[in-house]
Formats: sequence, structure tokens, C-alpha cells
Amino acid sequence: MYTFKNTEITNKKSSEYETKSMLYLMGMHPNSGKVEIVIVDCFNDVTGVDDNFTLMLDVQSKNYATFSPSLIGQSLYTLFDNYVSKFNFHDYVLFSKPLNPNYLHDSNLRSFDYGNIKKNTQERIEKKLREVIIKNHKSIDEAQFIQFLDEVTFFNDDYPCSHYIKKLSSFKSKSTISDLTYGNIFDEIRDKQSALKNSEIENESISTPKEVLRLERYITKLQINSLIISRIIGVTDIFKCNGIPVDFMTVINEEGLTKDRDLLKDTIQECNSNLSRTLFDKGTSKKFWQLSEAIIKIVRESKSKCVYELYDELLLKVKKMPPHMNKISTQYLISLVLQGMDNDF
Repeated sequence: MYTFKNTEITNKKSSEYETKSMLYLMGMHPNSGKVEIVIVDCFNDVTGVDDNFTLMLDVQSKNYATFSPSLIGQSLYTLFDNYVSKFNFHDYVLFSKPLNPNYLHDSNLRSFDYGNIKKNTQERIEKKLREVIIKNHKSIDEAQFIQFLDEVTFFNDDYPCSHYIKKLSSFKSKSTISDLTYGNIFDEIRDKQSALKNSEIENESISTPKEVLRLERYITKLQINSLIISRIIGVTDIFKCNGIPVDFMTVINEEGLTKDRDLLKDTIQECNSNLSRTLFDKGTSKKFWQLSEAIIKIVRESKSKCVYELYDELLLKVKKMPPHMNKISTQYLISLVLQGMDNDF
């Protein structure tokens, strides 16, 4: 059994770091491509898993302005506790502000293992970590202790919040979307993540990792990607658009869809389904971001606001469309971008 202890409601600064570490798992960790779900404040601050829980990446995040060796040792304890648990975690990450360069052999590394920490600093880290382990476990297995430290990944964060959203959106041009928009998206994700902590799970127990889902303290990569593209394009939820974009009415009229209500409904549903399949299919998601970026640039730079003319301009720049994005689905996406042009992106 695994029993949840010391779950907490954190302050805004801590929440910011936990959100950064969540987005790091989704978009910057070496195994980010496999992470589909992030569990919030259950096993640790955040834990990234694949759909079947065959991969579990455990993260403890800290935002100390001054991160002393003693505090580092204390902060490693929750990772160690999971290391010796019955559950099989595959990486143990301490995510923090950059460590003091004097602690490190190579201070230019952003991600590194325990061996990059100098011997005198290691001794002080280990002294405190041993104290905490003995306090909670009554004894310590030295071989297990050393093996754990060899498996820890340290990540020094010095990125702005917007960087983590940019890494997920995969836009090539830095100027396509403003940093303010990226920052607002980050804040919205942070608030959604923090809200998950309102439930009470202290002393709850599970027998398999996947059982944690019943506690409903998780966010999926699909939810995050959906939120990001919706905010960038400028609609509330791109995949739950109940109305018809005004600029899409030209296409509807041209195709004669207004004459058949059921056909019109099916067409809108198909367009939304094609957008969803393209973004959420691992093989085509990058192509979706590239297509969206190209549409945004064209809509912003073109003198025309006609969907057909914008579509023709797009074909000159994008030679190969993503598999699910047929002509009408692409025109629908163009219409959504036009609809969101009133927003400042």
C-alpha cells in the first residue's frame, strides 16, 4: 500500500515552481514524449506518467532564493521516500532555482546528476538527508542511500514562465505570440493546477499507482495542449466551439450547407474532430502547431480577411497539410483565428 502524507496547499510562488516543473515534465524532460498525465501533490509535488503508469517521473520543486546544502538534503527526502517505496519510479528530479555555482564542478549545466556536485557540498547534503531518513525510517541502508543519490536528476531553472509554454506550443518564430499572452496562459494553468489541491487526500491509501486517478488530482497533456492552442487562437475552447465562426459562414453558404441542418452540424463536428485528431496524434501534433503558426502569421499580415483568399495564401506557404486537415477543416481553423483577432496575441 502507498499512503499519502504531508499533502499541502502552497503559496503563489511555490505554485509557480510546481507549474514550471509540471510543464518541464510535459515538454522538456528527456522522456516528455511519453508523459500523458501529471499527478499533482500526491506522490510528490508533481509526477509525470504515461497512460499505463509504466513510466513514473517524480519531481520535488523548490523555489528557495538561497538553497543551502542542508536544505538540498532535506528537500531530497520525499524523492528518497518514493525510491524505497513499493512503487517503481523511473526518475527522481529536484527542480529548483540555480544552485550556487560554488557547489558545482560545471555550473553551466542546467540538468545534471549528483556527480556534478563538489565533494564538500555532497558531504553536507548527505549529512542532512541521513538525519531526515533516520528520523522517519529509524535506520538507513547505506548502499541504497548511495544508489539513490546516483539516480537523482537536478534541474536548475532560470527560465521565465513563458518559456515553458513556448516549448509545448512548438512555434518556431519567437515573435508569433507575445510573451504577455504566454504569461497569461501560464497563470491560467497554474491556477488550474493549484485548484486540484483543494480536495482532502491525507492518509488515503492505494495499492497500485493507477488507483491515484480516482483522487482526481491530475492534469492531462491533452488538456494543457487544448488550453494553449485555444488561448493562442483566441477562443474559449477550440474543441468545444458551440457556435459557428462568423467568417466561416461564407464557406457554409458556398458549400450549400445552410440547406441541410443535419449536414451542417455534421460538418462542424467533423472539423472539430479533425483539429482534435491532428493535435492529439503524436505523429501529427507538431504539424498542427506549424499549421496554426502559419495561419496566425498570414491572418496578421494579409490585407484580406476572406477565408478563401487566406486559404490560397496558406497553400503557397504550407506545401503539405497534416493528414486529417482537409480543405474545409483548414478553412474552419482559419475562421477561428480570424474570430480571435480581437484578442491581443
